[in-house]
Amino acid sequence: MERDRRPLYIWLLFAIADALLSAYYWPRLPAVVAQHFDRSGHPDAWGTRAGLYLMMWALILGMGAIFLLAPKGIRWLPFALVNVPYKRYWEATPERQQEALDIVEQHLAWLAVAVIALHSVLFLELLRLAASGVPRFPADEFIAVMAVFLVFAAAWGVVLVRRFKPPETP
Repeated sequence: MERDRRPLYIWLLFAIADALLSAYYWPRLPAVVAQHFDRSGHPDAWGTRAGLYLMMWALILGMGAIFLLAPKGIRWLPFALVNVPYKRYWEATPERQQEALDIVEQHLAWLAVAVIALHSVLFLELLRLAASGVPRFPADEFIAVMAVFLVFAAAWGVVLVRRFKPPETP
């Protein structure tokens, strides 16, 4: 199975865009910024802008590492420890095991793109609000962004399970 590098390239584009936005907003942020909001969108935790950037980049890079690099580590595990749908079919031969691991890696790469997109949108809004001096995160915007992400995640899960379905045998 040839590796599809598109998710990695898209993830890198988001990371570069986040870096550019970070550089743009850094001088525009106050020394103390809201870092967490309650259900009404009002700040309930404050911190330094350096702390905000540290959290932001830890999440971006940490989640990227989990979704883009962890699947490579799974290849070192015995296949018996890997949980995939229709496992009996996939564990039957080394070729199928390899294909199953390729599927997991590819699907997690696309999930990495969705996660960095989610983080990018939320961090951009957080930076925009902090720079404008408006310390209220609009709940409707948050709900809309999360709804789009959850719809993607549900579709992603369905596609993943369907991709593992063994071929029909006559």
